[in-house]
Amino acid sequence: MYIVSANQSQVVDSAFVERFVLVEKPDAVILAASYNDTRLPVTLTKFRTMSEARNTLLDLANALGGGQTVYHLQDYLADGSMTWTRDARVKRRGGP
Repeated sequence: MYIVSANQSQVVDSAFVERFVLVEKPDAVILAASYNDTRLPVTLTKFRTMSEARNTLLDLANALGGGQTVYHLQDYLADGSMTWTRDARVKRRGGP
């Protein structure tokens, strides 16, 4: 099955992917295709919450098991930007 990434910049052949993983970051959850231990995972799409990511991963698993030929991922962060979290520390401006 061919998987089209959310931003439609890449097509992934699932026959060569060892596993699909969810990676939690502080500001997003990433769905990535992991090929093997020596190659870095490839980001397919980003989500705001873990529940959105799990639902999409479940849909992807159903599509893989159902014999679907093409699956289009949706980007849940496309309609809004990620939030920037700032803490109370003062940013250094340089100098001696």
